[in-house]
Amino acid sequence: MACYLQLLFTGSPSHAKASDAHETLVSARIENSPVAPLVIGHSLGGMVASAYSAIFPSRAVINIDQPLRLAAFKDGLGQLEPLLRGDQASFEMAIGLAFGSMFGPLSPDEVTRLNELRRADQNVVLGIWGTVFDSSPEELDATVELWPNHGHYPHLVDSARFLKRVRSFDPAI
Repeated sequence: MACYLQLLFTGSPSHAKASDAHETLVSARIENSPVAPLVIGHSLGGMVASAYSAIFPSRAVINIDQPLRLAAFKDGLGQLEPLLRGDQASFEMAIGLAFGSMFGPLSPDEVTRLNELRRADQNVVLGIWGTVFDSSPEELDATVELWPNHGHYPHLVDSARFLKRVRSFDPAI
C-alpha cells in the first residue's frame, strides 16, 4: 500500500510535520500495517522524512536532494541570507537565485511547470532555513548519496533509476 502526503510547510519544526504525517496515517488506518513504512521525502520533505523515521517505526528513509551534509548548503545559503531577510523584492530575487540553479537537465516545459507550482513564503522559508543559519557546520552534516548532473529533481530526471534505487531498499515496491 502506498500513501502520498503533500505537507503544507508553515515554518513549524520538522518533527511537528512528522507528527502531522503520522496522524494522517493513523486516521487513514495505514499505521497498523504489518510492515513499517518506507518513508521518502524530496527537498524539505526529506527533513520531514528523516524526522519521521527518527520518531516513528519505519523500514528506511530516502531523501531526494535533501542535502544531509548541510555545511556546504549553509555556506551557499549564507550568501543569500541578507536578501532572504530583506524586502519582498529582495526575497523573491534570492529564491529565484536559489532555485534557478536546481533544475539540472529538466525540460523547459517541466521547469515552467515547477516554477508555476512554487509558492515561497518569506516567513516559512526563514522559519525553516533559520535552523541552518543558526547551527554550526559540525551540527549539520550526515552521509549522502549523490547523483551528479541530475539537479534538484533526480527522481523526475531519471525516474526509472530512482524507482530501481527505491526498490533496492524494498523489493516489494
